[in-house]
Amino acid sequence: MAGNPAVAMGSRARRTSRVGLSRVGVALLFFLACSDPQRGPPEDPPPPPEAPASWCEHVASGPAGMLPAPLAMSQAHALVRFFSAGISSEGADQALVTALEGASVDWNAAVGTYAQELETVCALDAAPQPLQAVRVEEAGSVAVIYPGTGELLLPPSAQAVAIDLRGLPADPRLEEALARAIAAVSTQPIARPPGKVHTYVGMLDEVATENGNVYEHSIARRTLPSFAPAGTKELPVALLTGPSLAPAAARFAVELRLARRAWIFGEPVITAVAESRWVPVGARGLAIRTEVLEDEQGRVPDVLTADRPLTSGLEASLGELPGLGTPPSVDRGLKPTRAGLLQKSSLARATEMAQTRGIARANLITMHAALRRFFPYFPVVGDTIDERLQESLLEVDSGPMNRERLVQVLQRFGEAIHDGHVSIDATYSGSVPLFLPLMLENVG
Repeated sequence: MAGNPAVAMGSRARRTSRVGLSRVGVALLFFLACSDPQRGPPEDPPPPPEAPASWCEHVASGPAGMLPAPLAMSQAHALVRFFSAGISSEGADQALVTALEGASVDWNAAVGTYAQELETVCALDAAPQPLQAVRVEEAGSVAVIYPGTGELLLPPSAQAVAIDLRGLPADPRLEEALARAIAAVSTQPIARPPGKVHTYVGMLDEVATENGNVYEHSIARRTLPSFAPAGTKELPVALLTGPSLAPAAARFAVELRLARRAWIFGEPVITAVAESRWVPVGARGLAIRTEVLEDEQGRVPDVLTADRPLTSGLEASLGELPGLGTPPSVDRGLKPTRAGLLQKSSLARATEMAQTRGIARANLITMHAALRRFFPYFPVVGDTIDERLQESLLEVDSGPMNRERLVQVLQRFGEAIHDGHVSIDATYSGSVPLFLPLMLENVG
């Protein structure tokens, strides 16, 4: 799936005798207790004239998910913390604490608070409808495809095709539906631009050890397979765009326009949307940028302008499409300003302990997220961390948090992996980058 970050798991033999799989809850506590008067907010460079005030305004959401909200939030936080653009692990954890403070958690509200703290994350209400069945209508000599599920049949008389990307939800099936649509009108494969993503070989050790870090993180270039052809003739294509697009639809538009395979009729396409993924959480969800599209000419522009407006009726707007020919190259004159990927590294800071319900909940969510993404031994020890997370969060809700309760809650959650080497260090006062006093020791 487009935008899916790559993760490679290391073997047990490569583990050092003591590895911090996730150590969160200490340095972030420092941020809550102390401020840095010499450190002002970073200044963002001014956007180019075509860039939107917020890319979030241009994202179309997807259907609500089936997971309980805490598990969905863990899934989203894993993407943000380990794989997102422009966000440090430290910043992601801080945002999670802010979102989860209080005597109890309204998860729909927490989604919004979380996104407000993070530049490359957007909170949206879930779409009311999933992806519908594919439809094809005729507008003069142009076949208009409304992508969806099921078999796609084109009228033999079509001289050109318009693929309508407007109103499509960020449904997991959308990418395949779009690939079927372009395949039906193509006789040659269409190359897709590469992107840069975070990749891991195991989870980085976030606590300095005498053995160093045996795991690996890198920012790697990834190229998705070309769009495969399945048509009997190569037809001119226009993509119909609106003010907001689902991430897969925006990615599709960027890819085909850069390849000069399709024209854009309608509204500009925001590249940040194309670089994001939709993760449902409760009745809402998060669009998270996890990639930076970058080809041999450099980063893809922040905005791909439309080639034609859709100001009149559809048939009139598409009347010239059969004779338009090949689209020109995309204008690369403006320097992109959207956030890129950050190297994952430890930022040592002096720490000071504090205990709140928000910190306890964020500890639990982050532990769960790290284990779900990186822990390879569930087939050996059993997988009960979903149930244990929900149980532990209920325990946090049951009363005010202090150091003793914080340790007990985290120890109880850590017991779910039956490893025997989970330790909670609530008195740690060294320099660590994050905020959870937890270490997994792997032996053998």
